[in-house]
Amino acid sequence: MKIGVQTWGSEGDIRPFIAICAELASLGHEVRLVITSILGKDYSGYSSQFNFKIEHTAVPAITDNIIELIYENTIKRKNVAQMKLIMKHGFESIADEIMERSLELAKWADITLTHTLISTLPVAARKFGKKHFMMTPVPSTVISAYQPVFGDRYFGKFITKLSWELTDILFSRYFLSIINPLAAKAGMGPYKSLIRSGLMYGDELLIASSPELTPPMPDYRKDWHMTGDWVIPSGNEKTDPELEKFLNSGEPPVYITAGSMGVFDIYNEDTCSLYMDAVKKCSVRAVVQAKWKETGVHPDNSKVFKVTSAPHNLIFPKCSAIVHHGGAGTTHSSCRAGVPSIVIPHVTDQPYWAGILRKRGVSRISIPRHRLTGSNLADAIIRTLSDTELKKNSIETAKLMSLENGTQKAAGIMLSCSCSK
Repeated sequence: MKIGVQTWGSEGDIRPFIAICAELASLGHEVRLVITSILGKDYSGYSSQFNFKIEHTAVPAITDNIIELIYENTIKRKNVAQMKLIMKHGFESIADEIMERSLELAKWADITLTHTLISTLPVAARKFGKKHFMMTPVPSTVISAYQPVFGDRYFGKFITKLSWELTDILFSRYFLSIINPLAAKAGMGPYKSLIRSGLMYGDELLIASSPELTPPMPDYRKDWHMTGDWVIPSGNEKTDPELEKFLNSGEPPVYITAGSMGVFDIYNEDTCSLYMDAVKKCSVRAVVQAKWKETGVHPDNSKVFKVTSAPHNLIFPKCSAIVHHGGAGTTHSSCRAGVPSIVIPHVTDQPYWAGILRKRGVSRISIPRHRLTGSNLADAIIRTLSDTELKKNSIETAKLMSLENGTQKAAGIMLSCSCSK
């Protein structure tokens, strides 16, 4: 079977699709993945490793000035303004090429797959009469009378349904102003609603989240599937020998990362100083992931190992706690590692994941990025490391999640549903 897959965004938007493509290719299917990396990262190495074709579109021109505006809106919690900046400069600037690649992919493939941020591929799939699968790693983006929109404050079924209706109106007004002109060029549309048109959830929806963390809502449709998270198979990933030596030379360290948020951090120098101050105050060993090459000189500290990136699946299990931004991928990685979390939410779905981890009992503390200081981070680390119940819950959660294989389940659903349109 020919399977066409397309994704757009940063690491957290791209890695799950590499995982599902690897799984589908291992089952003998011909797979093509079209990637638009807004950070300009090259993922071609995975092509030969997992035997499927990877193609890159042009890289959006996101200048340093735009990055500054994006992060300023992040700190000020202006989520809508931040989203519009990312879409304007990261998507609209190359939207014609993304649409062209969607049409080419849908014409070639038997079935197609993308995530809920790419509405060009479902349009193309409809044009050529192909079954289309949508994916989201964030259950809070899936409409339900039991799921508050982008949050965890629940006001009952009536208010929640109404809030979803209003959200669809507002989001459709913005996103369809981008998609409808592209669809018109392909002889499709116009569309009035992202949700009711099927552009949001496709013919089948794959929710790439652990059911242990986010059980399916009772009113989910039969063609919405909670699969578990999609993880790239380990194999060629290796740990820096010096980092490995550090991990094995003392007590398990705390790992500190802001994930993709760190890439946009225009206050990188101050953020790194804040991390170092927190580690010094609570006197723990730490691995700190940041843009160290763009900072000034920080005093050496034998208790701190500095990295710009590291394979979380290999490192997290050797740590005592994970301080992270609350992205879907990092959240699942920390839970799979059996390690408690301290969440520093920056924007969008990250407060949602902070709430999920609290409910699960694997995190007690979340500190919004605009309120983060060296002192309150140090206090959060001390309290987390002394909480034996947190550690117990984290280990139990990891055991249950180890029984899941979200990538395998998702591939099975795609193949079993591919016989019907």
